[in-house]
Amino acid sequence: MKTISQYSIAIGFMLSSIIVAPVSANVDQFKQDQLTIAQKNKAATGIRAFESSLLSQVRKTDKGEEYRTKKNNAQTSYAIKTKKKVKNSNETIVRYRTADIKSVQDHEDYEIYDAQISLSRDQDMDGLYSAFDLEFDVDVVSGIEPVYAEIFYRSNLSTGQPWKWLYTTNIFEINGNSSLDSFSVLFYLSEGFPPDEYELLIDIYQADLSELVVTYGADDDVDLYSLPLEDSSWDLYLGEQIDLDFLSLELYDDNDGDGHYSGYDLKVDLLNVNNDRMLEVRLYSRDSISSWYLETTSEMVWLNQGDLVEFSFSAQWMSGYPLDYYDFLIEVVDVNTGELIGEFGPELIELSQNPMESNDFDTVNENPVVVIIDDGHSGGGIGYLTFILLLMIYYIRKRVERSELHSSSGNDLSKIY
Repeated sequence: MKTISQYSIAIGFMLSSIIVAPVSANVDQFKQDQLTIAQKNKAATGIRAFESSLLSQVRKTDKGEEYRTKKNNAQTSYAIKTKKKVKNSNETIVRYRTADIKSVQDHEDYEIYDAQISLSRDQDMDGLYSAFDLEFDVDVVSGIEPVYAEIFYRSNLSTGQPWKWLYTTNIFEINGNSSLDSFSVLFYLSEGFPPDEYELLIDIYQADLSELVVTYGADDDVDLYSLPLEDSSWDLYLGEQIDLDFLSLELYDDNDGDGHYSGYDLKVDLLNVNNDRMLEVRLYSRDSISSWYLETTSEMVWLNQGDLVEFSFSAQWMSGYPLDYYDFLIEVVDVNTGELIGEFGPELIELSQNPMESNDFDTVNENPVVVIIDDGHSGGGIGYLTFILLLMIYYIRKRVERSELHSSSGNDLSKIY
């Protein structure tokens, strides 16, 4: 027969087995499949395009009173490189859309709910813009579908002429008729757009089959019609100007396999459009609750007008960065004047909501504790534990009653059960 102490050990073991031990966080890994987050996509000659999504636009750059704060107990290992580059003299890429808008039959399961244009960068203030942001919301009847877009343009004066290809996006996912999966592309026009009014056309393809499922143009949305544009060679400005030519961010090192990384490689190519100057780049980060923290500052580099320079940052976060989604901010500063002449932040998808943590949080639990979860059904682990507890209470009660019986009989050993 088991003693009380033996039953206590058994009960204690069962109780310890239902204590939930620390395990890897079950977090949203919506960007886990993008280890190399930024890709240099194909675009027409003279076009620089940077993709974004509605998720990356939720937390815009906020220059509040706590715009620059000191992060305590943060340790980072950095390697910074700066080099001038020779700007590629690519051959002109001209491609045309083969199908006329009227001949394309939309797929009944897909539609573009809306498209919007935001014009920017009118350096000479003539009402013609050398940059614009195109945002569109693609819907599907049900489920999640992978799609990509091809974007075309033509001058209003060339109506009836073939559409010229402008850009092909990465594959992105749409979820039913959700308004949270809008996609946008920021265009910088450096050549190929003489002063004129232009219109745009969007073709959406189902990615798995490369099948054209919907097309959307000025006949569907007036926002895509009569856009006053000119490239930067016409948009002349004598002041200071810097252009973002290329941007990539690659995450690495995930020791505990939770989809959050402790290291990254960031590359930034900047084109010095006007004026000779001495530049430096300042890199900031922030988590979901804090304001901007200065990560590092590049070395100073002298640039002549038209020079292209690459800044490379390789970092390993050692400590002080808890598991979270991090934004980055790049500031370009004229060293001699101290003036901020360029800024690129979480409005770009590469610099927004990156799943990261430092090494002190990126650890593997080598001795996991078994977790028993009650699924709500009777007869499970918790029901069995209750039965054992009741049985032990009954057993202990009987022992107490026998002890009292012995005491009342004057310790008569013959009456001991």
